[in-house]
Amino acid sequence: MPLLYTVAYPEISPVDSSFIQTFRQQNDIPYRDVVAAHFTLVFGCRAIKESDYRAHIQEIACTFTPIHFCCRYAMLGADDQDDTAYVFLVPDEGYSQISLLHDRLYTGILE
Repeated sequence: MPLLYTVAYPEISPVDSSFIQTFRQQNDIPYRDVVAAHFTLVFGCRAIKESDYRAHIQEIACTFTPIHFCCRYAMLGADDQDDTAYVFLVPDEGYSQISLLHDRLYTGILE
């Protein structure tokens, strides 16, 4: 079965997008061309069929309204596979709604 992720691509201003992309071009060489700036909501899952996975994600996601957020903090995070470190923008506003969506996605077949 394929490795499945659920990511949310935020709608951000052109100025903010340019800032993030410039930073990623310089510092996120392995992934800068693989995936655009995003929030990862469900991390790699191979345990269920893709059609069941998609149905579950859609069922949960459609119960949420758009989440407004503002990131003012950058956090360093380590990779659990090697010594690589990443910089994550962390939302001050909207964090609880994103966390609630994340938690709801990990119910049912993803529990």
